[in-house]
Parts: sequence; C-alpha cells; structure tokens
Amino acid sequence: SSVCTAFQFCKRSSLFVFSPLKSISEYQAEQMYNHLSKKAFNICFNGKFDCCQDIVKILLCRNRSNSGTANSINWSRLLFQTAYYFISYFRVTIEPKEKATFLI
Repeated sequence: SSVCTAFQFCKRSSLFVFSPLKSISEYQAEQMYNHLSKKAFNICFNGKFDCCQDIVKILLCRNRSNSGTANSINWSRLLFQTAYYFISYFRVTIEPKEKATFLI
C-alpha cells in the first residue's frame, strides 16, 4: 500500500501490483486491494511470492520501455539515500540556492 500511496499523484505513471493470491495476510490484502487509486492495479497470481518476482523479471526482460520495479525494500533504501543526499547537500553548500552535484 505504501507504493500505491506514493504513486497515486504521479500523472504520467501507472502502477501494477503483483501479489500471491493466498500467501498474504488478511491485513496485507485489505491494504492492497482497498487502495483507492485510478492508476494502481492489483494483479493476483496462484503461487508464492517467488512466482510474482519471476513474472516481473520476465516482463522487464521482454519490455524495454520505461518500466521499473519497487517494493518495500526498494522504498526504504530510497528513503535513506534521499536523506543522505539532503544531509550531504547542506554540508557542502553555504548559500541557500547553491547547487551541488552528486555522481552515483
């Protein structure tokens, strides 16, 4: 649901959430399937979570468009990396509108 919330205001992006049909808790299902967004679509598969990951990998290999993946682990990494760059920016700049460039 955090990914659905994050993407609900993206005008040029749609979100497809893959999940195993019978391998998530009731709480997780309620969060995922009751999220109100016109751009988020929940797709359930018979199988385990690994099945969903395998399908995503196949789709990404076949589809060379602007597709990407996100999950809770990706989002937590992104959150910490974003904080790191904000802290770094304020350490290397003096003026409020001064620019800093980071190479990753």
